[in-house]
Amino acid sequence: AKKNDTNLQSGLRLRVDQLAEQFGEAGNRFETASRKVLEQRKSLPAQEFESPGDAAEAGAGGGQQLEQALLEDTDIQDMLVTEKNQALRQMEAELGDLHAIFKDVATLVNAQQEGLDSIESAVNETSVRVATGTNELVKAKRNQARARKRMCCLVVTGSVVVIILVSWILGPLLHR
Repeated sequence: AKKNDTNLQSGLRLRVDQLAEQFGEAGNRFETASRKVLEQRKSLPAQEFESPGDAAEAGAGGGQQLEQALLEDTDIQDMLVTEKNQALRQMEAELGDLHAIFKDVATLVNAQQEGLDSIESAVNETSVRVATGTNELVKAKRNQARARKRMCCLVVTGSVVVIILVSWILGPLLHR
């Protein structure tokens, strides 16, 4: 039973270590991916986009319709850029939240590791105490058997002594 407990404990310990290692690797991959997204996000606003005024000045000689078409095209581009920036900001915020969640989970895993270590030491201590208790029970069984044998020997010896005494005392009385 002790060997099975030890095998079970070592198997559980190995599995916990593997899971902790996998969790750490996943956290590292997540952090790397988050940094890449943030770097891409930071580089986007640095790019220069054409403003509606620039587009209007370029088309001033081409007529009113061309100017109107360029303004509308520039407005659409500005709206797309604004929407893209908003989506990137939202993604950045969500990644920040996800990163915070990962940190919280890592903290919980560490706290649970301490609990698992405590349980493991309690199981080891219990295993040692059970083995000691089993040894004590075996000793007690042997001592009890010895005590019974001694008692039987004493009863037999006492009976023999009583019979001898009775025959010694009653022997002369019966021969008369």
